[in-house]
Amino acid sequence: MTTLVVIGVVWLLGYWISLRLHPHMRCRRCVDSPGKEWGGMWTNTFRVCHKCSGRGRRQRLGAWVLGYGEPRYRMHRVRHTSEFPPPARTAWFG
Repeated sequence: MTTLVVIGVVWLLGYWISLRLHPHMRCRRCVDSPGKEWGGMWTNTFRVCHKCSGRGRRQRLGAWVLGYGEPRYRMHRVRHTSEFPPPARTAWFG
């Protein structure tokens, strides 16, 4: 029983060190060309990968749980809060 506990502690310590050193992994969606998704019909066209926002990498789950590295998902739209109020309406656009 103590052998399993020691093995588990060593594994957790190694995983924690791995997360601290390498909090990101390669994006599974755009492995062949980082940051790009190629078109299906017109194969010479591409767009920015929506899974990794064109960065070509994603944050590992353990790094997300412990808060290491960049955020896992980025907000594309700003929510209206007290810090970011909605834009004021002008007389021209009512």
